[in-house]
Formats: sequence, structure tokens, C-alpha cells
Amino acid sequence: MHEANGAPEIHSNRLCFMLFRLGIIAIIASTLLPTTAAAQSDYRVPWLKGIQAITVSVVIHIDGSRVSGASPCHLERAVLERDSAEVLHGAGLNAIALVDKFAQQQALQAELNDAIRALREAPRGTLIPGLQEQAERRTREANFFASQPFLFVHVGVATLDGGLCAAGIDTDLRAFAREKPVINYNDEQQRAPLSIWGATPLALATPAAELQRAVAERLNRQITEFVNAWRTANGQ
Repeated sequence: MHEANGAPEIHSNRLCFMLFRLGIIAIIASTLLPTTAAAQSDYRVPWLKGIQAITVSVVIHIDGSRVSGASPCHLERAVLERDSAEVLHGAGLNAIALVDKFAQQQALQAELNDAIRALREAPRGTLIPGLQEQAERRTREANFFASQPFLFVHVGVATLDGGLCAAGIDTDLRAFAREKPVINYNDEQQRAPLSIWGATPLALATPAAELQRAVAERLNRQITEFVNAWRTANGQ
């Protein structure tokens, strides 16, 4: 009787174990599929059609802070942004690192400030050649910068014992909307980012000396994943 009564239970346990194994195999298989196949089945891919210009923005949090402090787990943000922008540029996109975009805007603003200062110090009626053109060019640059989407990269780093660092990398394409998207949270409307597309999140653990290389290598996978999706959307 005990064996008869226990048979269904044994069969159920075996079935659950088999389903569990199948689930694990499915997860592993999904991570091994080519990126292009995933891109073709991703409903967000068509939203990438027509995108020509992108700004790469990398945000790094180390132990929950934007300031690395005394942690040996240090990352060069500008290097990650520029390397990613270079990959995108090589794929045919007008891409620029956020750090370089800010530098361009600051240089243009400095030129405009110098021209305005010279105009104020000059005798009344003096004309400064190119002043209006500089102002118009800066306005065009600002509008272009504000309208293009950002490939936003968030890198979270944790300092571990023994000189090790753990990092998680999440990359998504964010765009601006004329009306800020909001969500209802605790009966209040809160602004929410407009995420168009996201890469597969990646994680790693490595010695501090290898952190920059390891993060760059995995970020390059996510950038490549975006490029493949963008090419699919644009028939390339």
C-alpha cells in the first residue's frame, strides 16, 4: 500500500525535476542563440528604424556611489563611452561619447561668451563678425543634442574581499518625448525613462586590475547586440 500510494508522488517528483532541468536547458540555450535571431523576435526592434545619431552615456556606481573613493574597483568612464561610440560609428551611426559632446558644447559656449564680452567692452555701435552665426550654431547643436537618443549604460560595481570586483552592466536605448512619460506610483505621477530597447544584462567578477578590460569586453557584447538589432530594423 505504501508503495502504491507513493508511486504518484515519486512520478510527480520526477516530472518536476525533469521540468526543472528542461527550464535550465531552455535558459542556457536562450543565452547561446545568435544575437540576430533574438533581434528578429524582439518586438522593440522596429522602433530602431530610422535612427541615425546616438550619444553614448555611461554611468558608474561603485559600492552604491558615483564617487569611487578608496575602492580599487575603478573604471574610466570616458574610455568606455569613447570605445562604444567608436563601435557604433564603425557600424554606420553618427555616434559620440557624452563626455566629448559636453566638451564640444562647452567650447562653443566659451566662444560665444568671449564674443559677447568683446561686444560689451567695445564702443557702442561696434559689430562683432560672426556673433549671430555663433549663437545660431550653438542653438542648432543644443537642439540636435536634445533630440537624439542616448545609449545609456549603467555599470554597478561592488568591492569584494581579496582584491576582487563584481560588476553588472545594463544597456538600453533611451529617447526624449515632448511630453515626459509618467507612471502612477503611490497615487502620484512620477517621471519615468522612455526606454526603447535594452540589451541582455551581463555580470562578472574579476580582480581589480582586470576590471576595466572585463567590463569593456562585456559592454562591447551589448553594443554589438544593439548594432545587430539596429541593422535588422533598418534592413541591413
